[in-house]
Amino acid sequence: MLSVERQAEGGPGLEGTIKMARFAPCGREFKCSDSPVKHDFSCTPANPILVELDTAESLDHASGRLRTMGKC
Repeated sequence: MLSVERQAEGGPGLEGTIKMARFAPCGREFKCSDSPVKHDFSCTPANPILVELDTAESLDHASGRLRTMGKC
């Protein structure tokens, strides 16, 4: 994780949700946010990211970090 900015109380989104976050798996930077906008679709839009890892230990480490991010 490079940075995390969260929605404040009284902001446009739910307090504590991600306003803007930056992370850099394997040195490639990505940005993400939780949308405060009510959308007409019921599914969660997503962007798939393929990350190739050399070892099972690398996979365990990466998946553990992603699980931690999901608890934001």
